[in-house]
Amino acid sequence: MSSSCSTSNSANARIKEINVIVVGVSGSETVKGPSGVGKSLLCNRFVRPAADEFHREHSSVLSQIDFCGSPVINKDHWLYWGSRLLNTPETSTPSILIRVAEQTEFLDDETFETIGGCSKSEDYHHRCSRTSLQSRDKLMYIQKEQLGLESEFPQHLLPDGKFNVDGFILACDISKNSQLHTNQILNIAKSIAKTKKPILIAFTKCDEMSEESKKHYMNLFMGTKELKHVLCNLSPVETSAVKNVNVEYLFGTMGLLCLRNQKMVKKALGYQEASLFVEQRNLHVKCCFSTLLAQAVPLCVYPKKCLSWKQVLADIDRHPDLQNFVTVFGSRVAFEMYEKYVSEAKELWAMNRLRSLVPHLSQVFQVFLDVVDLAEMEWNMARDYIRCHPLFNALFECNDYDVDLWNPTVFNGDNKSARLPAELLLLPEARDVFEQFRISTQNLRHIHQLSQELEYLLHEVPQIFPGSSLESSFPYFQNFSITKKLTPDVIAEAYSRFQQKLMENARGQLEECLLEVSSAIQNSWGPTEYVHVDLKRLERVRSVLDGDQRYEWMKMMEGERDQMILSFLPFIFNASPLNCPTADMCIDIVGTSILNDFSEQTSTFGGSSGFSECFEATRRNSGKRMPRVQICAMCGDRISIDSLATSLFHNDLIRSSNLNYSSDGSSYLEILDESTQNWNTLEICMNSFHSWFHQNDQCPMQFLDFTDAYLFVYNSARASSFNYARCAIEKLALSVNFDCILLVAVVEETETDSMKVSQ
Repeated sequence: MSSSCSTSNSANARIKEINVIVVGVSGSETVKGPSGVGKSLLCNRFVRPAADEFHREHSSVLSQIDFCGSPVINKDHWLYWGSRLLNTPETSTPSILIRVAEQTEFLDDETFETIGGCSKSEDYHHRCSRTSLQSRDKLMYIQKEQLGLESEFPQHLLPDGKFNVDGFILACDISKNSQLHTNQILNIAKSIAKTKKPILIAFTKCDEMSEESKKHYMNLFMGTKELKHVLCNLSPVETSAVKNVNVEYLFGTMGLLCLRNQKMVKKALGYQEASLFVEQRNLHVKCCFSTLLAQAVPLCVYPKKCLSWKQVLADIDRHPDLQNFVTVFGSRVAFEMYEKYVSEAKELWAMNRLRSLVPHLSQVFQVFLDVVDLAEMEWNMARDYIRCHPLFNALFECNDYDVDLWNPTVFNGDNKSARLPAELLLLPEARDVFEQFRISTQNLRHIHQLSQELEYLLHEVPQIFPGSSLESSFPYFQNFSITKKLTPDVIAEAYSRFQQKLMENARGQLEECLLEVSSAIQNSWGPTEYVHVDLKRLERVRSVLDGDQRYEWMKMMEGERDQMILSFLPFIFNASPLNCPTADMCIDIVGTSILNDFSEQTSTFGGSSGFSECFEATRRNSGKRMPRVQICAMCGDRISIDSLATSLFHNDLIRSSNLNYSSDGSSYLEILDESTQNWNTLEICMNSFHSWFHQNDQCPMQFLDFTDAYLFVYNSARASSFNYARCAIEKLALSVNFDCILLVAVVEETETDSMKVSQ
């Protein structure tokens, strides 16, 4: 609404000039107090309302340097502040030019006497009521540092150096209610009332007032008859120059009163209401400037686009929102707000960057909390557990949260090898991710437990055969209560695992069955009858297996069952290492390496005395040749082989021999003769059970005459293993007389039980 620019000659003809003088208690600190009553602040705020040109310090206590030769400060003790154009309510263009002067007293800082000696402080109320002021080269007073520095600011000269007063504004500091101050106010008010000029009483420093002080001055003015005609026109205006409350209204109303346009005068707003209006206006100005900053430095492109303050000003220098903000708050506050905005943008970017890493916590929780009981675990406990985990420093970077550490030059968010910041665990979102992980993990664990229970229950359903489909088997367990708690996908997955184990077990059982009946199948044909496999011979094998539960158990896997039978027939009729079902683990192939591995070990602990028994049985031959023991085991049965070798070799009666290995794969051991304490050398060799079923009997028949004792080891849990051992002993009995056979039975707990069979 206001303007301070110059106008054209035609416009000047329509502008009405009003001279207003501001008066109030002035003098030493004992009279006006240490901070004054606010006359200068009122003048400063009205003439130059911009925040950059408004100063809260206006001292009237000066040094000799300040006022020596200065036309600003002289014995007239008044200051011309300048002028300002205002609009009247009925016009939209400036129509009133208000010139403002201040009646004050300049004091010498050494003597605290009035400068010029024209009057004393007690005569101020007479001097301030003068209606005609004149002083050569009177300049505008701005602030303490500019007093006497005439050349550093533009001159604002009064026309002809004269100031004819049209109205008075009485500045009354209602924060002071001392008797001396009250008397001074009354004296000034009575003096200016005699001039018959329009008078407005301005309550200053209302931002510091109390209701009691306000009532005190209202009663004071209402009780003074000389002021009744003043108060009947308009009540005192509650102002605050610091907050710019009701200042423009004060001077504008004074202009209307001087023009005798009292009808156009509106009632002044109370301080609280006017202050609220100013605060809302300032808030709106601030919001508009914030929006302008957001447009100049968008958060969405920070930090790729971060302009300096000079660059921002170059873009928005003439924008109304910036100008309004600088007017209300000042250029320094605008710069501080820019810095705050950039700092908040940086903080927001850092937090957004931090929050973008929150989804990675799910993978972290799977590493740290995979085997932890999450039923009763809260987030604080989980966070402490993660921090104490040995892998914490490998996945997290322990730095105190610092925005500077999060700028793109030092942190590359795309670097997958970078560790996560430990501050990630302090975000509220981390708790939410943990709760989701905890619930999902518990659900998965519960579903997995139910699926395992279902898999266990499926073993109790005899109608389910290996290889049967889920559709055919589902009616047998669909009424289980646990089935109703699982989804079809989980049921299918559990049934698939169950079928895999069931079919694997069925294959193993059929293999055991074929090994057990191998001798019966071999005896069902003549030694030269088996030449090739055809359907007729397959039917003969089926007839032998018919009735065996293990054979019937694979009726749903008939094709695979026949394939297993066909693959076993070459081994049954020609049990050579090439046809052995265990392939490269056949004892005939790896027996020598097994003996070497165990015989070279030096660890000892009390074990079986099997070799000692064999050695005692062959003692009579020690003078003729070195005793020889042959070990026979079943291929692919690691329990039997490892248990036998461990129990025979790991004892303090046996040690490795220095003799070289023989060409036929035999090994040499030394056995302690406890009666003579002599070490005797023993030759050992190892072969498979199926070596005894070679049709040409070339192996091991060629070694029978050179063997003094035999060790047959079988797995007591496998009927096929015992069957092969029995057949081997029977065939050995038909071939040669022998002195010693040691039959060793190995149980699942790897304990051994041996018995000696003599013939």
